[in-house]
Amino acid sequence: MSSWKSLLLRIGEKCPEYGVNTDFKDHIETCSSVVRRELEHSGDDILSFLLSCAEQLPHKIPLYGTVVGLLNLENEDFVRQIVETAQTNLQDALNSGNCNNIRILMRFLTAMMCSKVLQPSSLVVVYETLLSSAATIVDEERGNPSWQACADFYITCILSCLPWGGAELVEAYMVIAAFDYLSKGKKEKKRRNLIIGSSSFQATTALIAIFICFFLFSKSIMVFHGI
Repeated sequence: MSSWKSLLLRIGEKCPEYGVNTDFKDHIETCSSVVRRELEHSGDDILSFLLSCAEQLPHKIPLYGTVVGLLNLENEDFVRQIVETAQTNLQDALNSGNCNNIRILMRFLTAMMCSKVLQPSSLVVVYETLLSSAATIVDEERGNPSWQACADFYITCILSCLPWGGAELVEAYMVIAAFDYLSKGKKEKKRRNLIIGSSSFQATTALIAIFICFFLFSKSIMVFHGI
């Protein structure tokens, strides 16, 4: 396995790749330095492997997000490709109803926002889109109650991303809106299994994906020159 692959895969661990050093900051600096040197020759492989690591090792997302932020200081074009590919993967996950990938990719985008790769306002638009969709779905009079689990999932995604965003995502109204949504559920409501793959679910997630693509990446991406 290439040295840069080993460093990306084992970052944050006590392992031979990083010697006796267990400091996360040193791991991030070492990893980003090695990856940066290999971009010219292995850029496509690094992009694919980095995203795979983020998706398969979600507990390391803060580390990968910081590595991307450091790479952005010297190679904005490469980081732009990472963001665009993450957007494509998120859209595919929404279209197919892949709940695990939706949750993980939203967290990865949030981590990159913390590294000043994305504007906080662009992610807020994404959260608001999902929140608005959930609020519409849960309408007791007009909404389709069979979509309750889907709406619950959107809210869970939003709330689970907020701690990852730190001070940049302190939007009190969003939390209030989320709890307002939760209060709308019927008291006698039974737990439902989240059923994905239906044409109605895919239709809505496809529309959300298009909306997110338009606002988050076509208009709202801002690649910073420094962290």
